[in-house]
Amino acid sequence: MEYVIIVSVVILVLMAMSTLIKRGTQGMIKVVADEIGLQANAEQNAAEGYLKFSNVLTRTMADQRTLENVGDTVYAYDDEVLTTQTSIINLGFTEEN
Repeated sequence: MEYVIIVSVVILVLMAMSTLIKRGTQGMIKVVADEIGLQANAEQNAAEGYLKFSNVLTRTMADQRTLENVGDTVYAYDDEVLTTQTSIINLGFTEEN
């Protein structure tokens, strides 16, 4: 009986949230579809979109330390890789009047 109550509560919660989940999913699909290409009723004009600027910066640092203490040698390694990408893109968004 307890399992039936728990399962029914979970089902009721999922049914109550179905509208929110549906709207969120539809919104995400629309955003991805607009980014892929020109769609009907899209918020952007694909013919006007272009890349204005792109820059990639990569920095690598490596550090090795040797710690010796009465016959015991410990090696400590510290590596860091930092990659930064900057892109300025005009996606062709237009203001609606």
